[in-house]
Amino acid sequence: MNQVLREISEELERDIKLPLRICIPALGSAAWGDLTPQKILYFLHSLRALLHKHSHGCASISLAPQISTSGAGWMEKVGWATDGAVTISAFTADPALCSIFPGHHGLVEIHRLPAPHTLSPPSDRLSSLRGLGRSGENNLAFKCTRKRLVFETLHLDVEGGRGERQIPAAATKTKTKRRVVFDNDF
Repeated sequence: MNQVLREISEELERDIKLPLRICIPALGSAAWGDLTPQKILYFLHSLRALLHKHSHGCASISLAPQISTSGAGWMEKVGWATDGAVTISAFTADPALCSIFPGHHGLVEIHRLPAPHTLSPPSDRLSSLRGLGRSGENNLAFKCTRKRLVFETLHLDVEGGRGERQIPAAATKTKTKRRVVFDNDF
């Protein structure tokens, strides 16, 4: 891990005029060797400090699936060690969710907004749409198309998934003349 940080540091100092994007896929997988969650947090924190020194660099890191579920509070710790943390989980594990939301492929949960060196406005910090507010509900989903990955709000179709919209009789009050017909045959 220290060697990777050293190589990143050398690359950042080599040419400070060109922007540098660093992509680290599957951090914590078997290819990285025996990593503990503490070592991963140390690496993330060190990389964040290194990138704050060099404003022309940025990094995108994905964690291995087995490391992503390292226990309660793990994603909060990852959010503290990074500038932004987002979890994407697919519906493939639960066939019921696939049938309820056929237009989406999974959920998106924002743990920390990616806004380095700034104060996040209250509208972003407490956004109930993003699941960051006091309610804690998650309203974001993703779907994969042929050419792109789309993030959008998650909701049931009209009236809980029914094909047609149904309006209750009490809600359809209109101002029409009441017409009463009397039959004179009594």
